Amino acid sequence: MGTFSHSIRSFDDQALVALLTRRPDLASPSPANLVSLAARASNGASLSRALASLNASALEILESVFILHSLGRGTSEADLRSAVLGDGKEGHEGREDSTGVNGDSSDAARFRAELSTLTSLALLWWDEDQLRLAPGLEDLFETFPAGFGPLSSNAVATDPLPASAPEYSRTVLNAVLWGLPVARVPANLLSTHAAPHEPPTNEALRWLLHNAYLELLDSSHVYIPRQTAFALRQGRTHRGLSLPPLTGHAASLTPESIQSEAARAATESVRLVTELIALWERDPAQSLRNGGLPVRELKRVANSLDLTSEDAVLVCELALASRLVRTSDDAAKDFSPTVSADDWLALDVEHRWSQLVQGWLVSQRMPWRIGQLDERASTINALHPEVHEAWVPRLRSNVLSVLRQHPLAPMTPELVLAELRWHAPRAAITPESVAGLFREAEFLGLTGAGALLPGTDDGLAAALANALPEPVGEIFVQGDLTGMVPGRPTPPLEALLELCAVVESRGGALTVRFTPESITRAFDEGMGAAEIIDELGMYSVTPLPQPLTYLIADVARKHGNVRVGAVSSYIRIHDEAAAAAILSLPAFASVGIFEIAPTVLGASAPITTVLQLLREAGMAPVVESPDGQVITADRQSEKTRVSTRSIRSHLDVNLGVSTPFPGDDALGKVTYLGTRKAPLGADSAPLAVVAQLRAEHEATPTPSPTPPHDGVTGGGVPGESSKISDSSPDQGDEPSLTIVLLREAIADGALVTIAMADSRGTLTHRTLKPLTLDSGRLRAADPARESELTVAIHRIASVTRLNQPHTTEPPAGN
Repeated sequence: MGTFSHSIRSFDDQALVALLTRRPDLASPSPANLVSLAARASNGASLSRALASLNASALEILESVFILHSLGRGTSEADLRSAVLGDGKEGHEGREDSTGVNGDSSDAARFRAELSTLTSLALLWWDEDQLRLAPGLEDLFETFPAGFGPLSSNAVATDPLPASAPEYSRTVLNAVLWGLPVARVPANLLSTHAAPHEPPTNEALRWLLHNAYLELLDSSHVYIPRQTAFALRQGRTHRGLSLPPLTGHAASLTPESIQSEAARAATESVRLVTELIALWERDPAQSLRNGGLPVRELKRVANSLDLTSEDAVLVCELALASRLVRTSDDAAKDFSPTVSADDWLALDVEHRWSQLVQGWLVSQRMPWRIGQLDERASTINALHPEVHEAWVPRLRSNVLSVLRQHPLAPMTPELVLAELRWHAPRAAITPESVAGLFREAEFLGLTGAGALLPGTDDGLAAALANALPEPVGEIFVQGDLTGMVPGRPTPPLEALLELCAVVESRGGALTVRFTPESITRAFDEGMGAAEIIDELGMYSVTPLPQPLTYLIADVARKHGNVRVGAVSSYIRIHDEAAAAAILSLPAFASVGIFEIAPTVLGASAPITTVLQLLREAGMAPVVESPDGQVITADRQSEKTRVSTRSIRSHLDVNLGVSTPFPGDDALGKVTYLGTRKAPLGADSAPLAVVAQLRAEHEATPTPSPTPPHDGVTGGGVPGESSKISDSSPDQGDEPSLTIVLLREAIADGALVTIAMADSRGTLTHRTLKPLTLDSGRLRAADPARESELTVAIHRIASVTRLNQPHTTEPPAGN
């Protein structure tokens, strides 16, 4: 009979590299030797992490080994295959695999692949021709593994249900056979007097209890014993290996339909982030004392960008994740654009979008939590510094993996969640987080119609460029002062329309409206009436309609009639009546307005405030310099910029902002569903650890022949020389060997002889049955004294497992 530590030491270099690559916690810090590696591989925390990475099929195989072993059945590969897949005639039970071939060969191949994975992870190991669980693994199974109830210590029924059984007996038994093995029953079920009008199933329950098909768990619950369930399942632990929920999910979309949806969302997200930068460079957003945006600031963003609050949050979070905005370093801590925003704005739409995706891929932020209550029952604000978790990028890559593995197939958050839960049943994946990440990908334009944008693995910008329609440099201007661009406008046309028109709708076509305010905005930017008419006429398919030219001329006549300067500021008007009208307006009382001359007014408020009040009063003022020259109003205010912090800065790390994936092919560099993009062994860290372990193993002296002994021994404390020697096959790390032997004994329910040191260093030997090993303390039963005791591991000098004849007793040594 072998041991788990011997199994680990039998791994070749490639197997060790694979083990440390898939279970990286085993290599950090580097184990001293292979025995230490075995002890670490059987640690409960490490085993839990390994289980969290397994899919449902692999867990089903582990459950099958556990059930067969608990029932005293064989656990050879053939036994295991029979228990999981059956006799070859019912492996699929009518299902078809992904290739459309109905038969056992597909399930058998999947079974062998999962079994190979489990042995490479050291979760299963071979003891001669039998498979065994890694020590400690049996404690991590759920309450009812594979739907089996507890073992019964009584004689139980194992024969099929006879035909004489009462009605509903089969129905009751089937209800607990493949599902939850426990059922709630009436408290008076076993009463000698049947209750009046009792359910017809009560008679069947009483018969099943009396004939040992069921047992009482407590006064109100019954369960089917594990032995009975295994017999009635005809030696099966499962009905077959489960398939991923999306197996056979039809690809019903076309690349063109996905590209159309994704391109619209992508260009819209770029436009919204651009507008947010423009908004915050003129008027930085105030920050709360504990970080985040105030509600009123989020409403301002939503109103300015014409968005819902939820979409406004996503725009702000995208800008933060891409490091285009951040808080300033001054006392105000306002949110402002960074200097990186200028470089970003200089790019074309495709590369701007690529950088947004690169920042989003590694962001730890959780925008879906905005508006919820935190642990202190306070509402979580947008851009709050604490709304991030380290697991978010990993879950994001897994969500994208599901989309990637099913191209052209429409997905929903519910389908993605079901697939992820199959791939990692033990991982804590919440519907809220999957729906939030799915929504972000949709808003960003990485998906369209529920499918991933084609070509994104090779290059984000190129994928969007292929999805975008050819830009259109034409506009149809109509007499009702509206215009329509039949497609995506060219950058020059889009810039012109941003100056002199208001966007009414976007989509397959762009619809704009020309208003007095929009034309005034163009004049404020320094354009003249003739320039506006010439520019629009150059792009218009038809001559500009008369109403538009009249509107431009009318605004031009009024524009600049009122001029504003600084007193703190002054107002110069062309006639006395207009000046008197301004003086009489109640709104101007707040700015300290007064008359300097019949056509000149002064004010104590700054120019920007006076300009705003004049525009709200229906006037079209311009700003002039002290020598009377007209200047553009926007040129009066400087753009606010803050430096881009180093990504190692304390604040950015606390915000959950990380270094974006470099390069336009960032999406292709992401790892998915536990897989590694690099070839196995390409990572230098596992290779270095394996080289160190192999060097230590080769440096160990070859053990000399020793007399036969009936146990495997491990342990040792400083100063003791009664058990371990340099020739021991398990030498080099006695505490690790002690732990491995105790865990194996716990798994097998075996007896061990333990040499324990008391407070004076005196050794006492006791034969014990180890029960649990946790936090450096062993709890064991003493069969001779019919008692239990707890021993600290550091007080155990040696452990000898009984009834293990093929190993040898090592001579004395440290």
